Amino acid sequence: MSMHPTDPFQSGSPNDPNVMAQPVKKSGWGCVIWGCLGTLTFAIVLMVASVFGAYYFFTGQVEKYTDDRPANVPVVEWEQEQLDELQARIDAFSEQVKSGSQDAETNGDGEIVGDDLETTDPLPVAADAPRELRLTSDEINALISANDELRGKAYVRIEESRLYGQITLPTDKIPGGKGRYFNADAEFEVSMDNGVLVVRLTSASVKGEPIPESFMEGFSQQNLAKDVYDDVETAELLRKFDKIEVVDDAIILQLREPDPENDSDETGASEESDAPVDDADSAEPESPAGDAAELIAE
Repeated sequence: MSMHPTDPFQSGSPNDPNVMAQPVKKSGWGCVIWGCLGTLTFAIVLMVASVFGAYYFFTGQVEKYTDDRPANVPVVEWEQEQLDELQARIDAFSEQVKSGSQDAETNGDGEIVGDDLETTDPLPVAADAPRELRLTSDEINALISANDELRGKAYVRIEESRLYGQITLPTDKIPGGKGRYFNADAEFEVSMDNGVLVVRLTSASVKGEPIPESFMEGFSQQNLAKDVYDDVETAELLRKFDKIEVVDDAIILQLREPDPENDSDETGASEESDAPVDDADSAEPESPAGDAAELIAE
């Protein structure tokens, strides 16, 4: 009698996604630099691959679900000048994210005042461009292809507000998988719900064959991005965003607008400090502890 479960993906089996899925830990600022969800997509599909790797090991079906050659994953070639321009745009946005995490000041027009590396005077930056970053699949794939570790192994496709990921990985480390490749495709839904990034697997296939429905049920009910909040830096990053969504053919990352109460509090404090001092009692400034605690709580 076989010792393997009838359904290797059933709840409680070694391949139950609730058991096998491991946290996807990414560096916060690195997530922005690499197009955030582009790299996250690769990490999640890689997680699915690891689960299937265990499945192959337990059922002895490595050959059935792997290929003797890698899939033809598209590689997007860009000129270095194009990559530099794209990276500069991403870096400018990343600086706004980082300055936001350092309580960056805003002027009366809602523009962020950031630190300039070459001057001591802060320079205002237009709020519309750096506060929103739009990355098309072509741009994400150009960044992926520029990375030697990902080039030819991962590809992102965005169509009609849907995010798709494709990977091809060698299975040399899986028993019986030497010289073979794991080729998989997956589709995801991406949204931000009340400030929480939500990524759900809606469909997946391996070697062109759909993943068993019983296995899909386990994954489709999970937020595959929930564990990124275990990393303090990434959690801090994500709290700065108002929206992270897939729209048409691009991923949109939009920062929260500056809190207007912050500006009014600062203005009030400035006016109060300029007011003449009539007596000893008025010279005692009011403690801002209450307002500070409120801002920290937010």
